[in-house]
Amino acid sequence: MQKLTTTLLISTLTVGGLAIAGTTMARHGDGSGHCGARSMQGKMHGPGKTAGIGHAGKRIAAIIQLEKSLDLSKEQRTAVREIMKKARMAGRVHRDILIENRLALHDLMEAEDFNEQETRRLAEIQADNKAELMLLHARTRADIRAQLTDTQREKLSELRQDRGFGYGFGHHL
Repeated sequence: MQKLTTTLLISTLTVGGLAIAGTTMARHGDGSGHCGARSMQGKMHGPGKTAGIGHAGKRIAAIIQLEKSLDLSKEQRTAVREIMKKARMAGRVHRDILIENRLALHDLMEAEDFNEQETRRLAEIQADNKAELMLLHARTRADIRAQLTDTQREKLSELRQDRGFGYGFGHHL
């Protein structure tokens, strides 16, 4: 009886492990665990994604929670959402360039001969686009804060302090 239980347990663990491995390979195309544009073929990242899936769903949920926490008026909600929409559209161009350049840089690194001039050119384009995204983020943040009352700005600062600092911890507004 104990041998049967052990065999069933090992079989279950093996099948479960294979299922997880198969799911990972299906998600990432090559099983690499990376979600780059090539292996993902743009399925999780990029323009036109639906709310509730991946990063977009988390972003929308955070915005809705922020609207409730700050008790925004209907006009403020509309203005904030419009600001966010414009920022997403403006940022999309830069993100697309970053993806394309990253792929081109990867190809250069895989080439037989190192081309320092082309690598430098692409690296500079990457840096410029990252800087533009940072400026867009700062501009968007300032535009949103301009829509808030003094009380709402204070509440926002309190919320940010409660969540902490750094990437992923209240850095959005």
